[in-house]
Amino acid sequence: MTVQEIVTYILGTLGTLALFFGRLYIEDLRARLVVAESAINRLSEVYLRKDEFKEFKAELWSKLDHMESAVESRLDTVIKAYSLRDFKEI
Repeated sequence: MTVQEIVTYILGTLGTLALFFGRLYIEDLRARLVVAESAINRLSEVYLRKDEFKEFKAELWSKLDHMESAVESRLDTVIKAYSLRDFKEI
């Protein structure tokens, strides 16, 4: 065997090992991706249910309506107290 054949054999072996370990790494990443996707799906099923969000949204709107009516009643009280009925902009 010549030096060139030995170098070629060594480089081929190193290349094959690099490809082998690269393939193992890619398979490991794919397995981790599958686990992460299943965890995300489980979280979305548990925490992001549309029914619960609809309930939250309805509760939020009711609180905002209550706040709006409270502000309007206070504004009416202030207008009456200071006789600002002539100002239509308020």
